[in-house]
Amino acid sequence: MEQNINQEMIDTTDCLEAVSVMKGMKNLFFWLLLLSLLASQGVFWLNRLGLIDSVDCPTCLRGQQAASVPSVGNRDASGLTAPAPLASANVIAERAEQVARQAAAQTQTETLSEQDAAAEPPQTDEQTDSAQAAEIDEDEFAVGFELDFLRLDCIAAVRIIRVANFVMFMAAMLYCLTMLMNLKISLTGKLGGINHISRAFFRSLLALVFVTPWQVLLPGVVLGAMYLPAELLCGGWAKADDSKVWMALYYVRFTGYWLLVVWLLLCAQLRSVKWARATLRRLGMTR
Repeated sequence: MEQNINQEMIDTTDCLEAVSVMKGMKNLFFWLLLLSLLASQGVFWLNRLGLIDSVDCPTCLRGQQAASVPSVGNRDASGLTAPAPLASANVIAERAEQVARQAAAQTQTETLSEQDAAAEPPQTDEQTDSAQAAEIDEDEFAVGFELDFLRLDCIAAVRIIRVANFVMFMAAMLYCLTMLMNLKISLTGKLGGINHISRAFFRSLLALVFVTPWQVLLPGVVLGAMYLPAELLCGGWAKADDSKVWMALYYVRFTGYWLLVVWLLLCAQLRSVKWARATLRRLGMTR
């Protein structure tokens, strides 16, 4: 009898040591996952506020070059490229006439602008000073509300998204596995709090499912909360500014999924904290 009691105490002590290690790892993966989610969402809002210059983005340029295949001239049945036909003399004459008309119209416009400027009365010193003061005030107002310190280069934004995606996916998987190990330890050592740790495990599993980039694994089927740099910077969401439906889809894609994952993550962490307290309460260490 005494030997069985000693064996149970040893098993319980081993389970408590394992739980203490798992709690530390769980908290580490939780913070890594949360910080990576915040980093990706921060890049989204910087892009939404126009603080990321994606005009000459290498990622977008590579996508455009891959989508468009240049063709010069015509291809015959053998696959060779035939030279493009030369312009005729009539076309050249028409182009020369159009250039001459544009030059005459530009000269006439410049003459009229000079006449209007000569007809305007000269501004006084007071008017000039007031205009300059108004321009200075407008410049100071614009500079005060500029967020130059938050501006990012396209390459830097792409690197931040890639690093955040790597940390996010790895931390989500390890966090879910840690919850599974805690569940097994609780069942094996009879530590209690099975209700809390079971809920925490399934919510972490759902968070992993929503984080997974399904648009890469199953393209055209479903999307994941993790987005690629090309989806955000070169995703072709310009129509969202003109349509409320596309605007709603835009925010659901880049913010709705993110809020869902954060909510599942916080719920799982809260349940795991309740599980740890229930375990200590069952062992008589706390009330």
